[in-house]
Amino acid sequence: MSIWLLIVLLLIGIYIYYFYLTTCECFKNLNYQGDFINPTEGTEYLKNLEEFNYYIRNTPKEQYSFISDGLLNENNTEEEYRKFYLSQLRPWLTIEISKINKGLIQLYKETDYYKRTWDTPWRFIKFSDKLEGGMPFTLGNVIMMPEKIINREIDEEYLETLLHEKMHILQKENKDLWYQYIYQKLPWIKKLENLPKGFKENYLFNPDGVDIGWKYIINGKEYIPYLKWKGGVSPGIYNREMDEDFREKMPVNNSWYHPMELTATVLSKYPFNEMDSKIKKYFEMFKEIV
Repeated sequence: MSIWLLIVLLLIGIYIYYFYLTTCECFKNLNYQGDFINPTEGTEYLKNLEEFNYYIRNTPKEQYSFISDGLLNENNTEEEYRKFYLSQLRPWLTIEISKINKGLIQLYKETDYYKRTWDTPWRFIKFSDKLEGGMPFTLGNVIMMPEKIINREIDEEYLETLLHEKMHILQKENKDLWYQYIYQKLPWIKKLENLPKGFKENYLFNPDGVDIGWKYIINGKEYIPYLKWKGGVSPGIYNREMDEDFREKMPVNNSWYHPMELTATVLSKYPFNEMDSKIKKYFEMFKEIV
């Protein structure tokens, strides 16, 4: 058999493989392909989304400057803030769509046992890096992706980011179920009855953390976690210093400022850290709902 015939047969095989991959019902049902929403449709979706409107209404004006990369300040009105937010949506490039879809296929190979994750469609809106510190987040059932994240190399961190945001989508679609599991599996996490004085003003209000006010009770000590924003965004303890008891309890070094953020972080790390005993323990507790 000549080398040219081998090449032709190889090309035919590749064509058949990719045709099967993109047309077979068994692959369609996995929701490999994302739904990429353009700015016009995205604007209408967000305008009619109560979660978005709640977030806009309740964002402290002192945080407008941070959220808008200094383009707004506390003297701007709520309506100006809303208009700015919506003005930051951006159209998708074909290369960006192809890249994320490629990432989804790679991610599925690592997480095919995350059943609910793949039974739920992947929907994306692209936005400017001027919004929300250029960090990804979710609104409704859509993953909001900043330009700088979209254009990064597809590596483990990239795949983990996609999975992390999808965890937030699952959480929002069945919030009662997730809190039921959190209260049952992590009984040391409790809801605060009253926010401490000054807490709301110092907590970075963000779309994935609007349900603020939690406490972690560890070895008889009460810790109130929060996402501080003054002087640099980072998780912290509002009422005391972080100590070894707290560090020993946390399965991750950051993103523990909210129970939904904690669980989303751990569950998105598990496929790439299966040998980590703390992370594996969380996966075993929550695997039925992911």
